[in-house]
Amino acid sequence: MGPLTALLDSGEKEEAAVAVIGLSKLLLHGRISSPRLLARLVLLWFEPTDPDAEFDNGSGWVEVRAHLAAFLGNYGLMSREHQQAVAAALEPALQMFIAAPGTSRLCLVEPANILDFFVRVTDAAQLGTRCADDDVQVRS
Repeated sequence: MGPLTALLDSGEKEEAAVAVIGLSKLLLHGRISSPRLLARLVLLWFEPTDPDAEFDNGSGWVEVRAHLAAFLGNYGLMSREHQQAVAAALEPALQMFIAAPGTSRLCLVEPANILDFFVRVTDAAQLGTRCADDDVQVRS
């Protein structure tokens, strides 16, 4: 898992895109389990795109964000185990969010939006449902 997670920090959006898709598929199929990794994927999804970055504005990162929206919007709703995994990711996500430097685009995200996501996806009453497309839009 180390080489894939290293790609998330590589600075190369194309490599990070491959890693995001691969890691989310591994999480989805229960091949790996990592609250910290899940937290990183949540924060990547919420992080606003960089208007000056060519890859962010092209179809590449848009597709990755759409993949994350579909994955994260439904992952916790698939099973109780997935809900527990998402709940375990809350603390690391908040720690990473709080520790983000002032120059990070994460500073543009409303903390309430992140918390709302975690509450919605870990709601036991929602177990077995699927998020509608308009429910998984990033609201930053």
